[in-house]
Amino acid sequence: MLRTLTILFAFSLLFSNCRKTEYEPVTTDVGQAYFPLKVGQINMFSIDSVKYNAVGNTKDSVRKFIKEIITSVEAHSSGDSTYRIELFSTKDTSKGWNYSSYYFYSTNKYHVNFVTGGGSITTDLVFPISRGIRWNINSYNHKEPQNATYTLVSKPWMEYTNCLEVFVKEDINIVEESIDKRVYSKNKGLVYKILSEVKINNDIKNGFKIITKRIE
Repeated sequence: MLRTLTILFAFSLLFSNCRKTEYEPVTTDVGQAYFPLKVGQINMFSIDSVKYNAVGNTKDSVRKFIKEIITSVEAHSSGDSTYRIELFSTKDTSKGWNYSSYYFYSTNKYHVNFVTGGGSITTDLVFPISRGIRWNINSYNHKEPQNATYTLVSKPWMEYTNCLEVFVKEDINIVEESIDKRVYSKNKGLVYKILSEVKINNDIKNGFKIITKRIE
């Protein structure tokens, strides 16, 4: 009789533990904090642009500032959330901002997609985040495939302590400078981006370079 009660108690305890485990919520950090999105959120950046013109061998530099404001979010039954971003720009932050354009970020547990007002889509991040993960940023458009890779994860970068680097390309040689890299900081989002497409012929450059930096 005692043996039977002992066996029944053991099965009861096992069943109780299994049932508890089955309904316990599981939380996993897939890296979404590197791209925080919230209605009312404001992101500000400085943008330094350089345009090289082979005709006349000229170089024009321009600095402007942009401000992103997340104005609304729409949740979909698919699990996606679409955030609308209003973009403002100025050459002098003390003299007010001018409305420039709008775009969207569509996000779920698998990715963050950037969607222009015209509907063109590129994939900025994929989840879960892990060093070496590769994906095609043009999966949702008709452009040629272009792979991105996580080359730096949870590492310090400049004054930021926990950063993620997205590497798309970096070809620098005597005939071209082609760069596309972005850095994201945890709980802040994008902090740095460089995009350069410059052709070089006998030290004469033609093309552009754009460097974007977050303003705290």
